[in-house]
Amino acid sequence: MRFLRWVVRAGFWLVAAGFFALFILEFARSAALDSSVLVIQLRRLGNPIVRQIGSLLGISAGSGLGKYLPLVIVLATLAVQVAVDTVLLKISIAMALASKPKRRAPAQPPAPVAQLAQPEPLPPPPAPRATVAPRPPAQASQVRVQPAPPSAGPSSTPMGPQPAVPSRVVEEPVRSGVGLNGTSAGLATVVGVPEIVAGMPNRVGRYELLEELGRGAMGAVYKARDPNLGRAVAVKVILTANLTAQALAEYKKRFYREAEAAGRMTHPGVVTIHDMGEDSTTGQPFLVMEYVEGVSLDSMIEGSPGGNGLPLAQVLEIGAQVALALDYAHQRGVVHRDIKPANILVTKDGRAKIADFGIAKLEGAQLTQTGQLVGTPAYMSPEQFSGGGVDARSDIFSLGAVLYEALTGKMPFPGETVTEIIFKVVQAPPVPAQKLNPQLPAEVDVLLERCLAKDPAQRYQRARALATDLENLKVGRPLTPLA
Repeated sequence: MRFLRWVVRAGFWLVAAGFFALFILEFARSAALDSSVLVIQLRRLGNPIVRQIGSLLGISAGSGLGKYLPLVIVLATLAVQVAVDTVLLKISIAMALASKPKRRAPAQPPAPVAQLAQPEPLPPPPAPRATVAPRPPAQASQVRVQPAPPSAGPSSTPMGPQPAVPSRVVEEPVRSGVGLNGTSAGLATVVGVPEIVAGMPNRVGRYELLEELGRGAMGAVYKARDPNLGRAVAVKVILTANLTAQALAEYKKRFYREAEAAGRMTHPGVVTIHDMGEDSTTGQPFLVMEYVEGVSLDSMIEGSPGGNGLPLAQVLEIGAQVALALDYAHQRGVVHRDIKPANILVTKDGRAKIADFGIAKLEGAQLTQTGQLVGTPAYMSPEQFSGGGVDARSDIFSLGAVLYEALTGKMPFPGETVTEIIFKVVQAPPVPAQKLNPQLPAEVDVLLERCLAKDPAQRYQRARALATDLENLKVGRPLTPLA
């Protein structure tokens, strides 16, 4: 389909160039040009079309107005070319989304992601939040299109002292969306009191499970205790009951890739992986992660006054920390590929941590099937949709989308469907952030443009350079020239 788009595009440009040459030749007549074989053939092909269009419009080809008919044809040709190219792009995207292989339906459909009713908010400061996985959205635009294993990293949920509340369950839409790599990459964020789950196992491996923190269609995260070290940890398991052998093998591959990716790094801005294994009784694969006391960035954005974004200084501080953590990962050959607010945790002392390396691209690894889209559409870079090479600059684009949302309360590429979101990411610039939040300085839009450029060569080339400019904005220094 991409080849067809290039052929059609080249054809339209060839036609437009021919009629533009006719237009120029009409005002640059000379004996030498008029006797040229190329000019004679061009006029022989083009003039009948010009006369035909002129007769339809009631304009004589030899009149003063008729001399501009070739230029009109040029403009009309380019307009048609843009329309046809847009249609072909949408067809290409629709074909990619429709290409997922069919799977046998599970014996019972997974229960809808739900969360406990939230009690009346406590007076500030808020109770600390513990680690759970990112939430899947209720938006139609966030539907996944490729089967792949859930790899939601730890997210956050308040687990401090809570007033008594009824144990009713309610549905709540979320903002950040799910990825394009399975039915549910994220795990629900549980708010209020801990959920009491019937039949929850007492342990996984040697770890004693205390309470469930979150659950998705294919995975769950528990707060647990390591009896050897006496510390609290977060344990993530795959729910294997309804998986085929092939699906289980793929999910395990994703699971172990997350451990390998995060295991390469020891950084205060990356959630630490402590252990991995398979339960000897159930055969369930599990990861043991750092238990983070904090909140996810998407929860912070949702809780901002009027949903209009967080304070500038707070966003700049969080963004700089995340950019430095990404630069650390990039220098070790790891590209995250799913940076979004739900995968950024903020501790109670203001430290930002990146979670969920389940779809990370490891240098030298080829674990993702050709043509498979992985990530969350609203935060993915254009090259992730086009099949181009994905490198550190893709994470910079995604972080730019996160910063835009944190500053304005709005996604830079909103849409009702996945196709609409993809089209905007690939083709349309976002509304300037300063227009949505007039209190932002003009330099913020310059920084966001450098992050969200469609061409990777026009973005920040390293996340460290982005971190430097975020620090410059924080202290009032000018932005550095883009390398």
